[in-house]
Amino acid sequence: MSRRLLVPALVASAATCAAVAAAGCFQPAGGSVFEAAFGRVVRWPEGAEVWRPPAGDPVAVACTGDGILVAVQRESRAEVWEVPSDAAGARLVGRWRGRAVDLLVAGGNPLLVAELGGDRAVLVAARRRHPPVRRLSLAPRSAAVAPDGGAVLVAAGSSLRSFRLPDLGTWLVYPLGFPAGKISVREGSSRIAAAAPDGVRLIDLGDSAIHGRMPVRAESRLGPVADIVWTTREPAAVAVLTRSPPEVRFLRGEDLGEFGRIAVGPEARALVPLPEGSVLVLRGGRPPRRVAAGPPPEGRGAPASVETSADAPRFRPAVPRNAGGGAAAEREPPPDGEKEADRDQTPAAPHPGRRPGPRPAAPEAPAGKIEGSLRGRVELAAEVVLVGPDDILREWARLAPDPAGPGRAGFRAEGLPPGRYRVMIFGPGGASLDVRPEVADVRVGPGETVRLRFEVRGLR
Repeated sequence: MSRRLLVPALVASAATCAAVAAAGCFQPAGGSVFEAAFGRVVRWPEGAEVWRPPAGDPVAVACTGDGILVAVQRESRAEVWEVPSDAAGARLVGRWRGRAVDLLVAGGNPLLVAELGGDRAVLVAARRRHPPVRRLSLAPRSAAVAPDGGAVLVAAGSSLRSFRLPDLGTWLVYPLGFPAGKISVREGSSRIAAAAPDGVRLIDLGDSAIHGRMPVRAESRLGPVADIVWTTREPAAVAVLTRSPPEVRFLRGEDLGEFGRIAVGPEARALVPLPEGSVLVLRGGRPPRRVAAGPPPEGRGAPASVETSADAPRFRPAVPRNAGGGAAAEREPPPDGEKEADRDQTPAAPHPGRRPGPRPAAPEAPAGKIEGSLRGRVELAAEVVLVGPDDILREWARLAPDPAGPGRAGFRAEGLPPGRYRVMIFGPGGASLDVRPEVADVRVGPGETVRLRFEVRGLR
């Protein structure tokens, strides 16, 4: 049975990563794992059939506190069913046109991702009486709930897009620079493990784009990846199900250094992390296999392409000369003739034999500002969103562009504390626009003015 399913199993081809129908989840209340496979939902370790839909095929399952949610594909429509733990009184939550590709749970509410064909998809908050429906001009390959639970992340093309909850408004866009397949999020961490066509890459949502793409913190070239999950152990580790050969490889969450591998059969389809740090390998309705590796060793097993030394170069601040390939960021010098070298110097390390004295209170830094100009189809630009400083989950301001003539508009954000900011342009109601660049990451220093230029080309 073949479907395009985003969670949890993916098959990578030579150029792209596509999805395959297998889904599972762990329910802490009962200590059971549920798997959707071959027209039914099975509970492990008993192997008991929990529920079979009246029509259609279950293609995804998500666990809640008191039951499960199941996405069922029925001809050209996707259905979401709510099934109690005892399977008595299963209830149809909703039905939408399209092919079910993912089912997530955020705050106890189901989120359905359905593909409409071509480069079109829909994101639905399914349980609400009048659920918000977000139509997407993209072909999603994977989705996950953001680490803080305030947004849903969708991997599509060569970018990662977030939609805030509960209204599903467009939030942030992270340009990746590679076609992402399955993505895995670790609670409480800003790092995302993403399947690339040739392996796994580690992205940190707290970083800023450099030259139009997010920095890659680490990578491991394992070949085509079927599934990828964070384990629940400490320190963090990533479990990867590879296709050729079919193995589960354990990678350190810090640098993707491999510290263990276990061969599994070709019937292995997906991974489910278990509370004690092990991983359950789902095998399409056959009894699953539990695998585990020892704790990640310190300083061993890192691939040669990953920098692991303590003095490895750090990521530079994201004030690109050409942010996203089209926005030039310019800086004005700070007031009072302050020298750049004076601001960039760091205090010398204290003498090993001396105890540093108390630091004097630092005076409040003067505020900075961002000025921007828009060109092109500026009538489509409804708002400018700034997030920061130094926090991609905090919205600082929403500004309405000021018309400045035919095909021209501008905006100004003043009183900005020093730090890193992310600037994005959206259409009415949070609609996605074709803007160059999609995102501008800038650092605003004390008393500085940063100038940006955007080109609005149309709707996405």
